[in-house]
Amino acid sequence: MGAFTARKLQTQVLRLDVGAKAVLVTRIARGKDAGFAMLDPATLDDITTSAAKPASSVARSTELATLGHVLCANAKLACIVVDGMAHLYSAKTRAPIASVPGGPFDQGLFTKRYVWLRGEFGNGLFAFSLRAAPTKFPDPLNLAATTVTAFAVDRSERWCAIGNSSGYVICVEAKTGEQRFGGRPAGGGHVTALAFNKEADVLYAGSASGMLVRIALA
Repeated sequence: MGAFTARKLQTQVLRLDVGAKAVLVTRIARGKDAGFAMLDPATLDDITTSAAKPASSVARSTELATLGHVLCANAKLACIVVDGMAHLYSAKTRAPIASVPGGPFDQGLFTKRYVWLRGEFGNGLFAFSLRAAPTKFPDPLNLAATTVTAFAVDRSERWCAIGNSSGYVICVEAKTGEQRFGGRPAGGGHVTALAFNKEADVLYAGSASGMLVRIALA
């Protein structure tokens, strides 16, 4: 099991963006507006008292939203729910590419070769090719019985992390299902955000209670 460094923030962690020199934490601030904190990646100490808001993609998201509910999008692709069914579209032309089998889904992430979709109400994490073909990744992926409140995939697409409502976090190798880490690093509590560093030897986990944990992976 990896070594932990923990930091208690004031409110729920919504998103984690990990860079070489800082971890940008998006959290619920007082007054119900999103707040931001810039932390040292090794110690989780404050680097500055405030952080610049990440670049917004609101304009593109607004355009895509005319097609339906946007689960995820990048510069090239978008996954959008239309009439209860998820579809892949060109983000530039908005032309349809393929329909995604299964579902319903309520959250998504694009990586280099895959689109990762969470089943509605956190029922499973499913991986598809960028042409919407199902993958054959083993348990705990592609399994509706896996409870997922947050997930992350590293840049190499080798490692996948999943968190659940009881605070349990696992890190597995996507192609084999072999577990690299498993435990409740924050002592329990609904996991709301996960992120790897570039080298995928550190995993960050945030919770609804505002707990942020740095996990050094073996």
